[in-house]
Parts: sequence; C-alpha cells; structure tokens
Amino acid sequence: MTTIQNIIDRNTSREAKKIMREVINTECTAGGYNWGDVIVAARNSLLINSSHEHSKKLSAMPTQAQLLDRMSAKALGIFIVQMVHDEGNCVETLRSAFEQPADNMEAWPYGDNIAMDFEWIYGEFDHLDISELVSERDPSAAPTKSKPSPQYVSLAPTFDEDEDDDEDDAPAPTPLPVFNPALVTAANNVISVATEGAFNDLEDMIAHRLRQDERIVELEKAASAAPVVQPVVSDGTIPNGVPVRRNAQAVFGLTDPLLDFEIDCWVWDGANPLVPVLDTDYVFDIGVLADLLWARENNKNAWLVGHTGTGKTTLVEQIMARTMSMFERVNFDSAITRVDFIGKVDVRVVNGASETYFKEGILPRAMRMPVTLLLDEADAIRGDIAYVLQPVLEGRPLRLLEDAGRMVEPHPQFRIMAAANSGGSGDSTGLYSAAVKVQSRAAMNRYNVFVRVNYMEAPEEMALVRKHVPDLSDAASDIMLAFLTNYRKGFADGEITTPISPRNMLTLGSYVAAFEPRIGFGSALERGLDTVIFQSIDDNDAPVVRGIADRVTP
Repeated sequence: MTTIQNIIDRNTSREAKKIMREVINTECTAGGYNWGDVIVAARNSLLINSSHEHSKKLSAMPTQAQLLDRMSAKALGIFIVQMVHDEGNCVETLRSAFEQPADNMEAWPYGDNIAMDFEWIYGEFDHLDISELVSERDPSAAPTKSKPSPQYVSLAPTFDEDEDDDEDDAPAPTPLPVFNPALVTAANNVISVATEGAFNDLEDMIAHRLRQDERIVELEKAASAAPVVQPVVSDGTIPNGVPVRRNAQAVFGLTDPLLDFEIDCWVWDGANPLVPVLDTDYVFDIGVLADLLWARENNKNAWLVGHTGTGKTTLVEQIMARTMSMFERVNFDSAITRVDFIGKVDVRVVNGASETYFKEGILPRAMRMPVTLLLDEADAIRGDIAYVLQPVLEGRPLRLLEDAGRMVEPHPQFRIMAAANSGGSGDSTGLYSAAVKVQSRAAMNRYNVFVRVNYMEAPEEMALVRKHVPDLSDAASDIMLAFLTNYRKGFADGEITTPISPRNMLTLGSYVAAFEPRIGFGSALERGLDTVIFQSIDDNDAPVVRGIADRVTP
C-alpha cells in the first residue's frame, strides 16, 4: 500500500513533488480535465506575480505544469485526494482558490497555512491507497536492495538494461573510480556537515550531479530543436517582449492529440496595445485551431474561408490573445489603395523647413514586428496590392520603390493570414458578389493552408448567448434555439440566402431580455425577430423565415 504520506516520508521534497505531479498530469490528461479556466484565474490572481506575501513569480501566462511546479508537496497531496474523491472537482477547487479575495489568500494552493476546510484531507494522507496511481513513479516503494558488500564499493552509475539508449545522441557515461570504503565513510561525514544535510553521502551527491547533467543534455537538445526567435525591444509604445515555447494543449486548456505540440507564446513586461483582449467564453473548433497553429508555427500562409458571421476574424484574434501575440487587421474595402497599404512620399516641417520623407503604410510597419497581419475580406483585394504582396507571401523582403528601393526584411515571427467569404475564385453563392473579386491564381498559389470556418452548432451558439445575456428566460432561449436550428438548416439547404450570424443572435437575445419583463417573452420575441431579423433579410427569404418563426413560436 502506498499513501501520500509514504511518498512524502520516503523521498526528498523535490522527488515527492515530482512523483505527485506526474500522477496529476497523467490522471488529468486521461480524464480530459480542462485547465483553461484555472490558467485564466491564475493570470488574474494576486497569487501570481504580485506583491502579496504568498505570490509566486511565474510567466505572464502560466501553464498547467508551471502552476503545479510551484505547489508544495502538501498542496499537491490535497489535489490528489480531491481528484480521487471528487474527480474533476479538484480542478474547479484550484480555480476557486486563485479567485479568492486578497484577505483569504493564506490558504491553498500557495499559502503557508492551509485552511481548516482541508482538515479531513490530512487523514487521507495516511489512509488513501494510491498504489495504482503511483505505479512505477515512486522508486522508494519498491523493496530496498541490499548494498554489495565487497571490500571496495563501486560508485559508477548503473543503467536499466531494458532502457533504449541512443548511442548516437548520448556518449557513454564516464566510469567513476572505485573508492576505499573507509575513505568513503570519512567523505560522507564531511559532505553531510558541509551541505548541512542536503547530501548525506558521496553516492547521493554524484547521483544528483548525474541527474543534473542529464537535464542539461535534455535542455540543450530542446534548445537546438526550437526555432530561432527574437525578443522585442521596447520603443516606447510596444513593451519589451520575450518569446517562449509552450504546449498548445496547456495554452488553450484543451486536451487533444491534435494540439500536442509546442507553439510560440510571448511574455511582455507591460501592456501591449497590439495583443487582443482575451475572451474567456470563446469556443474553439479543435480541428480548425490545430490547422491554424500548425500554419503559424511553420510559417505557412493561411486562408480562412467562411460565411459572414462565422467568426473568422475573432478566431484569429483569440488565438493571438491566448498566445499573447501581436495582431493587426486590415479590411480590404474599396477605399484601401496601394498608398494606404505600402506607403507614400509625404512632406513634413522640421526646424521651420519643409522636407520630404517616406510615410510607411500598413504592410512595412507590420513586417518589422512579430505581428500576425490579418488580411480581412481578402477576396476583395485589388490587383495592384495583390501583386505587391506576392514576394512577402513567399517570405522574401519587400522592396519599396517609392523609397529609393529600400528593402524591408520580415521579422522571423511575422505572419500573414487572410479571411474571406470565398476561396479566391469568385463568389459562387451570389451572396457576396458586390464585393468579391476573382483573385489571380498566382496570388492564391502563395497561400499554403485553406481552412473552412463554419457557424457554431446551434446549441453551442445559444449557450454563448446565455452567457452574454444571463437575464434571457429559459422559455425565450428554447424558442430562439429552435428558430436558429431551423434557420441554419434552411440556409444549408439553399432555401434561405441571407446568413444569420452569432452577432444577430446576441442582439436578438439582448432585445428579448430587455423587453420580456415589460411585455412578456412572446411579444418581446415577436418584436425582436421583426427588428433584428425580418427587416434585414432578402424579400425572397421573408416567407420562408416567417414560416420558421410561426412553427417554433407559441
């Protein structure tokens, strides 16, 4: 039988914490626990990067691993007990702990004094059998092997014969000499006194050094495999920034093998005006998210295609918000010209005298920074702009002919994404023909990844509406769900040509919630549908849409 107290007593503090962290990570992954809310709560908590007495210094956007790493062995034990007894409630309890007011922060997870609410858990430290969870992670649980008793004791490291050693990657360990046992005993006494009990014998110290050497090798391999990244130096507007590598699952709080890879995130020493605001209620499509993150990591240009209101722009914004990355958006309406996009020669007054200079446009400014530039309504781009974009989409410098041929080199983390209602070949639906232009195949061939963004499923969309409009009644919500479900089916079948977006449903929900207390939900819904939906749809769609409303409303 192995208990939490066994693990604490048999191991050093560091080893005990490692064993318990591995248990938590394994079980949380297997159980599909969502750490997203915990990470968000930690980011906003006084327990992280504040002057509070129990605050821990962590990155601006801590990962699951970092949060667990700063917890004590006792705090990790509390998490495991709750995990065994309450399953996923342990994660919710951790989130609540980070959201405590400042005067209650003497408790779990980072406080010195654990609240009395956890008193019953301490009894479980001695009685709860976690042998199956610990498995092979606690070497101290195995029967103690007797030390050899020859005249001389070898301190050379030993290796598991079943272990897969990569002879090409790691050199064979240097054999250590054999020491006289009498001298080893004397050395042990000196080491124990010199390290104040941190090490009690020579063998322990050498084993520790070997583990450190192994860790150094691991870090060197990871560093060599990571892409070259550049920090950002403050210019007075943009703060200093440092890129870091994190697992996408931890960043987005989603456990899925599609997201099990490292991505670039950023840590800033101040507020960055180009990092979008985080929307904690945003729901990601994991497949779409994985495709866009892969494109971003591998410097592939991504083209997002979808109907209006599917959330193409918001999707990219929220990816940037969670990775704390810089984001700029340019809308290609008919007013956007080459001058706006590239720049122009302008005149300014310096010391009372006029002088000409080149005023940079959107593209060259963005290229010099680790910015993801979103070309919104990209299928409306004019031909002269598309031509200028071609070398940039290839990852090459931008030549500014208007500025004496000056070359603008792209930042290593500069990225381009495009969002459009079509795939660049024109509008086959007839819904967007007024704005959509057929893009040249030469331009479209420079986009590598094409991702379709669809509307949310109706239940998910209404759940989002309920979050943003908590005063909406259940009765009104149910009817709106039925209306939306039938509307989207009609749109998919071609019976309706006017799309309806989450923005429309949020507006409808807000309208109904505002008027329902005054005139009842039936009348409020009727007025809301007329104001938000019926007056905006195509005349040919009106009979079909009104028929849907008549079927689902009382």
